[in-house]
Amino acid sequence: MLFLNAVGEVYHNSGPDGEAQRYKESMDLIMKFIPMTPMSIMTMIADGKSGMSSPEMIRISSCYTMFGDFDKAFGIFLKDVRLHKLMEKHGLKIKDKHTIVEPWPLRVTEKTTKEEFEIRCASTHTGCERYVEFERI
Repeated sequence: MLFLNAVGEVYHNSGPDGEAQRYKESMDLIMKFIPMTPMSIMTMIADGKSGMSSPEMIRISSCYTMFGDFDKAFGIFLKDVRLHKLMEKHGLKIKDKHTIVEPWPLRVTEKTTKEEFEIRCASTHTGCERYVEFERI
């Protein structure tokens, strides 16, 4: 089963504070893929609102959804939709080990290469697409 929007919904519903925290937690990893020099950061700050339209900021804002604690957000989603009740009703459980596709195949991590990151940025993927495999109990 593919969950395209579950993580995004949790982050969206957490309001601006949740988005800001997610961005803050992800900054080190973002900087790995979109390096910014101290000079470019100073220029953006000095430019005020117009600095927000710098190429680096546009790039960050267009792909920062690929970064974050997706496991926590997905756990909140599962609890909110009470998936455990549905699985229980139909005699299912989430597989401990996926055998068809990994849970987060498009997630950006420390192991992601620059080339893989560029490919993901060029696609319509958000990075937080989540696959879940079930098995009968």
